[in-house]
Amino acid sequence: MLYPCNLGISLYLNFSESLVENLTENINLAFDSFFYNIFVSNWSMDLKDLLLFGREEPKELNVKLKETVLIYPTDLFYKSLKKVQNLRYLLPLKLGITHLPLYSSTKKNLIFLYGEAHINHKLAVVSTYNLRDLQTNLPKDHGILEKRIVKESIHEIGHLILGNNHCINPDCVMNYSRDLGKVDDKSRFPCNSCNEKLEEIRENYNF
Repeated sequence: MLYPCNLGISLYLNFSESLVENLTENINLAFDSFFYNIFVSNWSMDLKDLLLFGREEPKELNVKLKETVLIYPTDLFYKSLKKVQNLRYLLPLKLGITHLPLYSSTKKNLIFLYGEAHINHKLAVVSTYNLRDLQTNLPKDHGILEKRIVKESIHEIGHLILGNNHCINPDCVMNYSRDLGKVDDKSRFPCNSCNEKLEEIRENYNF
């Protein structure tokens, strides 16, 4: 993987222009000089078409809300993102963002993920489903949701650059968040320690 490079973001379903602007601005601030350009596209495929990329059917679970929720394997999105990545070879890193609830294709016990990164293929996906206030008393504020999406997107992109490890600093965007409170409390940006690792990569690639 060579840096700097281009980053592609695929939006599955509709997202506001303010989120797209907020997302691209903060990614550039968090990973200064890592990306030549950030290309954002709407992936308007029908859900049935999306399922054609997957190797298994959606998983049906009964959750605390006493409703049946279909959650989808992350493989569906990796396959879709990989196809776009192959069509546009100038996008070596790809992030997908969806409203659909996800479970991990590799660790089936990990369900209702905020996000996941596939390090080997440089692909990541973020789900907004559990970032919304479905089971908490936090304010149903659209601005709060956008901040959470931005933080988790930066977190997964950080894994694509820095690897699988999480940061132990609770204020760092690369800290692992077990609940929405942790997401809200942490920063949108890498801590000093993580920034030092990013600087090492800049030095190695001379940019």
